[in-house]
Amino acid sequence: MPTVLRIGGFAFSFYSADHDPPHVHVRYGGTLCRIDLSTLLMKNISMKTSDAARALRLTVEHHEELLAAWSAHFLKASGQ
Repeated sequence: MPTVLRIGGFAFSFYSADHDPPHVHVRYGGTLCRIDLSTLLMKNISMKTSDAARALRLTVEHHEELLAAWSAHFLKASGQ
């Protein structure tokens, strides 16, 4: 699971064999959520509401970086 961003105790990553749509798995203090990079919708949230809101804010702030990392990884993985 490549971690593409660590900030403020949050770790943003994706699975090497992950699937569309582009999304990140966010870990914080033993809790998790998944954020779709296209719609910014959150799923599988085990974080406190305030932590989930912060994870979403960080995703918005680093959106281009996260999307670029997804694209680079999966283009490379597909051999393109």
